[in-house]
Amino acid sequence: MLIAPSLALVLAAAPAAAKIFTARPANSTVGKGGEPFRLSWMDDGEEPTLATIGPVRIDLCVGTGEKNVVVQEVAPAVDLSKQSNLTFTVDPKAGENGQYYFFKYTAADNVMGQAYSQLTARFFMTSMTGDWSSEQEALVASVSTAALPTETANVSTVLRGAIAGIEGDLERMLGVLYGGVSANCPSHSFALVISCSSEH
Repeated sequence: MLIAPSLALVLAAAPAAAKIFTARPANSTVGKGGEPFRLSWMDDGEEPTLATIGPVRIDLCVGTGEKNVVVQEVAPAVDLSKQSNLTFTVDPKAGENGQYYFFKYTAADNVMGQAYSQLTARFFMTSMTGDWSSEQEALVASVSTAALPTETANVSTVLRGAIAGIEGDLERMLGVLYGGVSANCPSHSFALVISCSSEH
């Protein structure tokens, strides 16, 4: 039977303390092990700005905000104020499939007198071939995740294209509205929530 997809775009405000606006990934983003993954960000224009934060280490992590572990180092030192995105290849042996992964920014120096780190939205990875360590398994078991998208319906290809298009449109829209990656943006974090209803 024909599957009728429905898309819902939900804009969720994060605490005002969030100063790095991550345009990608959103919680609906699907990455693939062994293939390039693009991470992009913007400055919210408030202190501490990206220039104030300075160079950050970027890691791919699993776990929670309170306790997390690095599964892959992405970049040891990136000045977020001088570039707006970064592309790297996810090691498929870094973990297992699922919506377990997020990036962690950690400032090299104290920011306004305090240690500074920030997490992105949790997103999906597929084509992963690794196994969790006992510590990682305990951490991923402690978080709530959505079901991994499947390839069983023809609409899946359309949906994945729509998701990528929405993410791209969101990045371009914010660039136009706020004058580019280093311009003023609201101190919000946005998440895409995709739902698909079907009738058989």
